[in-house]
Amino acid sequence: MEEFREYLLSFRPQQFAVGGPVNLVINSVVMWIVVNRLLDTGEKVTLLKCALCALLLYVVSCLAIALLLVPTPLMFLFAGFAWLLGSMAVIRGVFQLTYQSGGGIVFLDLVLLVVTHGLSRYLMG
Repeated sequence: MEEFREYLLSFRPQQFAVGGPVNLVINSVVMWIVVNRLLDTGEKVTLLKCALCALLLYVVSCLAIALLLVPTPLMFLFAGFAWLLGSMAVIRGVFQLTYQSGGGIVFLDLVLLVVTHGLSRYLMG
């Protein structure tokens, strides 16, 4: 647990200055694909709305990672639940979902992001 905490603390703002905008662009495009092509949310969503959702999801993820800096196993579970519930709340709020929880969007978004990450590592490595 302490090694993981040290790993998180090793990241500095200069790493986010380049990685942050690139991640937001990729996450926005992936979210747009998930919402408009893979799932039916009832309406077509603009890329700007997907970018707003990606930005808010980025904030939720950062807050959950900040919870991981507390070196107790219970906080690890709490951070996971906080991230999941926070992500679903952001998706429901941004896309104004009434009958869907947003869990399907979170799941498909994660699957596509993992595939995109794997492809980029393969192509660049």
